[in-house]
Amino acid sequence: MIKIQKHGAVLSTDKDGYLISDVSLDKIVPPWDEAVNFIKEAYIKHLGKRLHSVYIRGSIARGLAVEGISDLDSFALLRGNPPKKKNELEWTKKVSEQYVKAPKPEGLDLCFVDSNGF
Repeated sequence: MIKIQKHGAVLSTDKDGYLISDVSLDKIVPPWDEAVNFIKEAYIKHLGKRLHSVYIRGSIARGLAVEGISDLDSFALLRGNPPKKKNELEWTKKVSEQYVKAPKPEGLDLCFVDSNGF
């Protein structure tokens, strides 16, 4: 029988109604830190000066990753518009295929966010 584990969460709020984050760099521990460093370097290599910052979210960033189940959820905040053309996005497939070390996330979630207006 498969045991269902509770990993979802609703963020708490402070007295002013702002969300309190439950993620932290300190919670990204081995072996998951290798995957995080891998994806960070891929964003840097392929986005260059357009890259403003990289965010890791989900179970890995919350210290709750489970080998064989968890994936690496990330997004890049960009200076300017996100890539849209097929040739601008080809590297994402290659990056997803390159990460083969074990233990590894079950997948890589690469997203882009436009920083205009921030």
